[in-house]
Amino acid sequence: MQTTALATVRFPSHDGRVHKDDVLATMVAQQIKPQITGSCTITAGVHVDQISQEQINAAAGMAQKLGQQISAWLVAHPVIGSGPQYYSDNEQPK
Repeated sequence: MQTTALATVRFPSHDGRVHKDDVLATMVAQQIKPQITGSCTITAGVHVDQISQEQINAAAGMAQKLGQQISAWLVAHPVIGSGPQYYSDNEQPK
């Protein structure tokens, strides 16, 4: 099985800094990675005006818990499917 490194896209905010939502998304990704058999895209977005360090810490704890919950759900509901079927070099869609 081929694996691809985690890739992150950070979007700029209105003042030129970049959002750091990927920190929370990465926490979730690490929790669910063992249960993922294919590709996975996580979109994250959090905004709190004048966020405090206490709120940042709480968000991190919530992301960890969410990742654990998703992981447990994936264990209880495994994705079962056949592998992809591709056209051969001399076949075309009809």
